[in-house]
Amino acid sequence: MTAPDNHDAHDYAERIRERLPRRLQELCEACGLSKYALWQKTGVSRDMIGRIEGGESIPTFHVGARLAYGVDKTLTEFVKQNADAWQIVPERTGPECGLQLQPEPDSGRAEQAR
Repeated sequence: MTAPDNHDAHDYAERIRERLPRRLQELCEACGLSKYALWQKTGVSRDMIGRIEGGESIPTFHVGARLAYGVDKTLTEFVKQNADAWQIVPERTGPECGLQLQPEPDSGRAEQAR
């Protein structure tokens, strides 16, 4: 049995998928890298880079690490802007970690906190 699409984890992943393409574009622009230059530096195909930038594909952990290296960031720095935007806050609720939804500032939308 699979988890329903309205599960909190699904929503969290969707927010990453929505914001990652712009983050990659911004970092490439900041480094002055074209898709061709990023491909040469990382070995990630220009087609895959284009699909990620277009929001058509989500990189695997391995590909994300290669792209982060290509824009001179650690993997944490590569996704940091996204994490900061979601205000991920650890919260312990006994022996297990719980998840809560908190409103995003300025939007009224719910966001996930850990």
